[in-house]
Amino acid sequence: MLIVFGPLIVFVSIADEEPIDSWGEWLLGVVAILVPVLLVRRFWPWLTREETSPPLTTEQALQKRIVEIADNVDALPGGVELHELWKSLDERELRRVLHLMNTTRPGNRYLRDALMRLHE
Repeated sequence: MLIVFGPLIVFVSIADEEPIDSWGEWLLGVVAILVPVLLVRRFWPWLTREETSPPLTTEQALQKRIVEIADNVDALPGGVELHELWKSLDERELRRVLHLMNTTRPGNRYLRDALMRLHE
């Protein structure tokens, strides 16, 4: 607290008694303004730190990307649900499905079709 308000108190007490005319007093004034600003700026993220979610694994990032580019993720072959599908595919298969989806024209990107081509 003394580090933040010390230079400011000294600067104000000097400025009240007489006009500021030396470079040292001006320097003290600049330090009195900059120190609190820099300290608040430095510790502000620490004061408002929010909990962040852990980074996505490679498989989770691929799954998210597939769902983003797919036109339809319903009616999967064999009546499989989407969350069950992610458990059954490994990273290599997910990359291949993503590649198949990216090589298909937009509007025809169905996850069902990509999975059927994957297992041909």
